[in-house]
Parts: sequence; structure tokens; C-alpha cells
Amino acid sequence: ACETGGVEGFFGPPWTYTARRSMIGFMAESGFDTYIYAPKEDPYHRIEWRRPYPRDEWTLLLETIRSCSESGVDFVWAVSPGLSIRYSSDDDFEVLCAKFEKIVEQGVRSFALFLDDIPNELVHKVDKKRFKTLAGAHVFLANRLWARLKKASRAARLWFCPTDYATAVSTPYLEEIGRGMAPEIGIFWTGPKVVSTSITAADARAIGRALKRKPLLWDNYPVNDYNRHKINMGPLMARDAKLPGLLAGYFANPMNEAYASRIPLLTAARYLEDPAGYEPAAALRAAVRRVVGSKWEKDILDFCDAWPAAMFDGEPPSGLEREVEAARAGRPAALKKRLDRLAALRPKILEVPELQPFVADVRPYLKELAFYAEAARAALDDGKSIDDLKAAVAKAETSESHPMRKALRELIAERMR
Repeated sequence: ACETGGVEGFFGPPWTYTARRSMIGFMAESGFDTYIYAPKEDPYHRIEWRRPYPRDEWTLLLETIRSCSESGVDFVWAVSPGLSIRYSSDDDFEVLCAKFEKIVEQGVRSFALFLDDIPNELVHKVDKKRFKTLAGAHVFLANRLWARLKKASRAARLWFCPTDYATAVSTPYLEEIGRGMAPEIGIFWTGPKVVSTSITAADARAIGRALKRKPLLWDNYPVNDYNRHKINMGPLMARDAKLPGLLAGYFANPMNEAYASRIPLLTAARYLEDPAGYEPAAALRAAVRRVVGSKWEKDILDFCDAWPAAMFDGEPPSGLEREVEAARAGRPAALKKRLDRLAALRPKILEVPELQPFVADVRPYLKELAFYAEAARAALDDGKSIDDLKAAVAKAETSESHPMRKALRELIAERMR
């Protein structure tokens, strides 16, 4: 069966310990069995990988490992040394092993070596002299580390994230990785793109052939570190029903907003439970109901509808998008009602006690949405003067990247002509 879980692998500030512990409990309750610790901006994971964790950070890391153990979630420890490691250096290798072996002592048995988002050629003179290719250096390091980890623990396992991790076709680098890397080492892949609009069974088969093993899918949805003005609240879409059967593992990369990520992550869990029967819209409704409760379901569905992924192949237009087009065709009634709800949403939920974990994550996005809703509503109100409309537009222009920005701007421009 395909292993499932989440990877805390985004750029930007890592989750707080409290958010991470809460997410681990949520994952366990939702059917995910694995948590991968790999925040890009934890300095001791990546930039300063040679340095040991200071006492306070180490204590919190041990608490995270304990939380995984108590929840029945496998903790995967990842190190990302590729920005500075000398692959041919015994000294660097020993420092790297010490980093892993210290975690072995804590009972961890699952490990990952990440060599993604680094230069795609050898940098150090000693490495250029020793290896013909970057892939050759990566095979050497991963196999060497794997041999060391097996000595440290019979139950150890190792996963690897390559430098070529986003492609629908094989590359010379991946061919060499597939040929040379120990067959027990799992290898990550993000689909045809870094943020893949769709992933098909054919994509997975092609990469599996190159790697000579089923890939581990690192699915970059709902992550939003590539656009921090946007939040991805729509359901997972455009993932082939046959895909999970062709994977060794499926790991979602959540957003920096840990609590809000629960909604799209639950849709991924529903997809993994029943890929052939997966219905994105129904999965989203069920996810919202579980996260915020039935009392607030309609309100939060309005919010999610206004922040769709807007990236998946074949993604149907949201309700808001359909109503904007209807309004531009002379049928504004439905849009007026929705805009009234969206403008009222922020004050309505801002102080609700049971919604505070969600509100804390989405506060800036609620504000952006309210500005655009108010401006668009003014454009549809014949009683508003052009000066009133200009004031509303000026307020909305402080919002940089609401996904409906272009459509709403066009609607407003038509009213101002």
C-alpha cells in the first residue's frame, strides 16, 4: 500500500512547536501515517546543517518526535546539506553521519537526505576531480550514508530527494540515480512541475522506469510559499485515480498556515481513501464541516470558494467566478448576495471563540477579500456615486493578489466607464 503523510518542507518560517504538534495529531486522526521534518528555513536542517541544534531547539525537536510516537505517526528526520557539502570529503561525511546518528539514539528509524533546490552542477574543485557528474556524487553520498545507517539500526530506512525532482520525462541525472542508488532507498518526485497542475498515471510510470522503483510523491499542494499573498483553500484536483497504486508514498506539502491547511489536506486524505470515487466538491464540504463545524460551514465554504487553487488542469470556475461573469452579462443578483456575505464575513467570524485557530491563519486573507467584495458591491450599486466607487477601489488596490482581482477589476471598470 502507498504510504501517506505530510512533509513540512516549505520556505518561510517553520511552524511553531504548538502548531506542529497539533498537525501531527490531526494527521493521525485523518489517516496519514508519516510526518517528514524538513522546514527549509530551519537553519540546522539546511543552511547551517553542520551545526548541532542549540539546547532549546533540540528539546522541542525531541518533543516533536515524542508527539509522533504517541500519535502513531512515523517521524522522518531529514537533513539538506547540498548547498555546501563536499561530497568527496570524509570530514563532511562524518559530520553528516553524526547529525543522523544523534537522532538514531532517540529511537528514530526513518531518515531522508534532501539534495533539492541546490546548484545543478558540482561546485567544489575536489568534487569535480572525484566525480564525473552531480548524479554520481549524489549516488556516492546516499549509498554511503545508507550503509552507515544500516549499521546504526537494522530497522533504518532512507529516502532521497534528487536535484531533478520535477519532470514528466526522464533525465540523464535521474537515469544515473536510478541505476546507481541502492534499491532500498526511496526517491522523491513532485510530478511534472514543482507545483504540478495535474499528475497522471503515465507520469508516474515514466519516472518509475527512470528511477527503477516506485517514486515517493511530494505533492506541492496546498503549499503557498511561492506566493505568500495567496492561500490555497480549494480541494485537491487533477490527480489520476490510478496514481496511488504507482507510488511508494504520497506526501502533501502543507501551507505555512498550518491550521488552515487542514481543509485542503482532508480533501487529499479523501482522495487517497478512494481515488476512483473521489469528488472534489463533496470532499471540500466534508473537510470544512469537520474543521469548523456545521454551524459555520456555509460561511467558511464561501471563504474557500473565494480562494481556490486556481492552478489545476480542468479546474471548474468557482461560484464567485461564475457569478461575476453572470453580472457582467447583466444578471447581477446572485453576485450581489455573495458579495454582501463576503463583505460581512470578516466581522462575523473575527471574534468567534471556536474559530480562532482558523481565523489566526486567514486574518490577512479575510481582509483582502473584504476589500474586493466591498469595491465590487459598490460597482453593482446604482446608488453609489463614482467618487464612492473610486474610494472603494482605492481601498481594494491595497490587496495585491486575490485570485479574483482581474475579474473584479474588470467588473468595476465597466461601471466606471
